Parts: sequence; C-alpha cells; structure tokens
Amino acid sequence: MKKKLFPITILCITLAFGACTKERCSSTKQFLDEFELFISNAEKINQSATDEEKLVEEDKYKDMINYCYKKLRDKLTLKERQDFWKQSVIYYLENGRQLSMELIIGSENDEAFNAYIQNELEQVIKDSGNDFERVLQDVIQEKLMPSLNEIFKGIEDLGKNLQEAIDNN
Repeated sequence: MKKKLFPITILCITLAFGACTKERCSSTKQFLDEFELFISNAEKINQSATDEEKLVEEDKYKDMINYCYKKLRDKLTLKERQDFWKQSVIYYLENGRQLSMELIIGSENDEAFNAYIQNELEQVIKDSGNDFERVLQDVIQEKLMPSLNEIFKGIEDLGKNLQEAIDNN
C-alpha cells in the first residue's frame, strides 16, 4: 500500500507546485500585460536613471523580445503588434538613445537583435499599410522634436555668445 501511495503523493506535489508556478508569457494577454507594466516602470525609472540602470532596463526589454515576443508573435493580432511596436519606439526614444536610421537597443554589437527589431517594424508597417507608418512618424515627431528644438536653441545661443565674444574683442 505504501508503495502505491508514494508515486501518487509525488504526482500530487508536482501538480501542486506546477499550479503555483505560472509560466512566463504563457498567453498573449499575460505578455502584453507584462510589457505594459515594463513600459510603465521604465517611464518612472528613465526620468532619473543612470546609464547602468538604463542598461538593466534594456536587458529586460531584450529578454521580453527574445523570450516572449518571438514565442507569441504569431498569436498576436496586427493591432496588438502595432501597439507593441509603437510603445517600443516610444520606449526607445524616451530612453535617450541616439537616433539613427536604425533602432539600436542595447549594445551596438548585438546586430542580430537589432536586425530582428528592424525587420519586425518593417513587417508591421508592411502589414498595416501607410497608416501605421504615419502613427510612428507622429510618435517620433512628438517625442523627438522637443528635444531637437532644445538642441537647436542651445546651438543658437552658443552662436550668439560666440558672436558677442568676437564683437567685444
């Protein structure tokens, strides 16, 4: 009798622990909720974060892409993918990364990851038509233009100060 109870007890314990451990990114809803929480936390952190703290956040982002997004990509609707990449672009711009022709998250040496992001964005734009491209352009203009205006104002002020220094000598 004891020999029969042991396997049943082990099975029950295994099932109990299995029920307690929730697999990460087991559904699109869970993934999107986790991503929304990540974005919310990143917005709070980025306002006063050091470069090291930003890199930790980027690693979390990369992990979400590599583990969850790739796993669930085909289960996401086009709208969900659009929302995900829109928030990703906002995260990228608010994270203070340099703007270039390509989005670069994390190390510039992580070419495979950056190429994957670029390809996914291009695919969502292609699947969406021009509407999503316009949304991204609006996001970039809304998030990037105020920063560029500050830079241009700083350059203009520097030019005026240099001109005054030259005129006074």
